[in-house]
Formats: sequence, C-alpha cells, structure tokens
Amino acid sequence: MYSILVLCDYQEELVARTLGAWSNGTRKVLLQLSTGGGKTVIFAAIASQFVRHQEGVLVIGVATIASCEGAEWEEVPASVRPAVLRPIAENKKRKYRGNKGFFQRFEVIQDWFDTRCDINLDEIKYAVNLMELNAREELIINTILHRTVSKIRNSSDWYDINKNMSERAGDVKKAVWDKLDALEKQKLNNWKKRYLEELEVWGTEENLIVIQKDLEACENFEMLEELWQIFNKEAIRIASKRINSDKGAVIRGWIEKVDSFSYNTMP
Repeated sequence: MYSILVLCDYQEELVARTLGAWSNGTRKVLLQLSTGGGKTVIFAAIASQFVRHQEGVLVIGVATIASCEGAEWEEVPASVRPAVLRPIAENKKRKYRGNKGFFQRFEVIQDWFDTRCDINLDEIKYAVNLMELNAREELIINTILHRTVSKIRNSSDWYDINKNMSERAGDVKKAVWDKLDALEKQKLNNWKKRYLEELEVWGTEENLIVIQKDLEACENFEMLEELWQIFNKEAIRIASKRINSDKGAVIRGWIEKVDSFSYNTMP
C-alpha cells in the first residue's frame, strides 16, 4: 500500500521549478501562493522527493494551516498505477469541481476505460473514488463491464473479440467472461478454435508472401478494402509488417482505418 498525491498543473510546475533551483545550487527559495492555492500540498510533494531517496526532511512551521484545499491523499493497492489515473485526476481538477452530474463523471470514467485497454478493476475502483462516486461504485463497474459484454455479443467473429479484449487486464477479462452464459462461452470457444485453425493455414510462409505482394500492389484505400474481405485479417496485419518502405506505413494506416470502420459499424 502507498499514498498518491494528485497535483494541479500549476502545482506540478512549482514543484519542478523549486527542485530545479536547488539542483542548480540555489538553497534559499521563496514560494508564494494565495490562500487555498495548495502551498502545503506542494511542500508535501517536494518533501516526498527526498523521502523517496531515503533523505531526511526537517519541517519547521506554524501550527495553523490556512487551507488544505486541493490535497487528496488516498490509500490505494499496489496494483493501481498513478500514471494511469492522471486523465481522471486532470478531468476532476479542471472540469468537475463542485456539484457536477453523475452522468458527466461516469462518462469520464467510461471514456478513460475505452481509451486505455490495460486498466484493471482496482484502477476503475480508484477512478470512481477520485470522481467522488463511491456510493455508486458497483453500478458503475457493472455498467462498464456490461457495455464490454455487449460489444462481445455484437461481434461477428473471434478477430473482433480478440481486437477488443486481447490487451485488457486479466481481472477485467475474467469479470467479463463471468457475465456470459454457458452457450455464449461455448460459441466463443468455437470461434477461437476456428480462428486459430484458419490462422495456421493463412500464416504459412507461402501465403504471407502472396498477401504481402497483393498489399504492395494496392494503389488506394479501396483496393485494401477488397483484400480485407478476401484474406484472413490477422494474416494481412502480419504480412503488412514485412513491408518496410514508406508504402508499408501507408498500408498499415489503411489497415487501421478499415479495421476501425468495420468494428464501429458492427450491428
């Protein structure tokens, strides 16, 4: 367990400037902020840099603290990565101070989850905590998981599922899997088996050479779309990585475009 301190942008800048001055040989630094600006928070962040390097810190100050506004100390499990929570913290600081609606805050968490595929359940819980939605934690997590389950149910093959779930955290994958019924799990296992069998055939050196040549012959996005309907999608991705020229970068860009389009227009 450890503590995480969330700073505003201007506070981070002042911490960096203070540490920079010290590293350049300046030992006496005066830092001024208006009441409520977070001087105590900034000092705590500066002191933590020394504690982290096992150096002592002597604090001499008055007994009365004018304001602790902006300080957010929370005990979090080691599985929570502070850097992953930064978008949530920034949204809260800049847009969601005060009495904002539940749905606005929830959509911030949902968009964050959709954008970052490796988020785990502990990080979702902590994001809910940061957005001050603890009372609805179970509802929020279930809604996020059910939306993911809906994407799986609307998928047309294992390729689509693998694209959406391959980079998800293990506990998220398990939670989603547990929400599927027995028939759905059987169908997905059959899809996966067929997908791997087809990839084994399409992934032979001979076939990859053929696909690579056809990719190199593509003159526009429309030609790539036609190949996308003919060849195995994962084999196309593998073959495209063999094209090292500038044309290869263009082809891979087209692949991302057609792949995203096909996924977003699923029924």
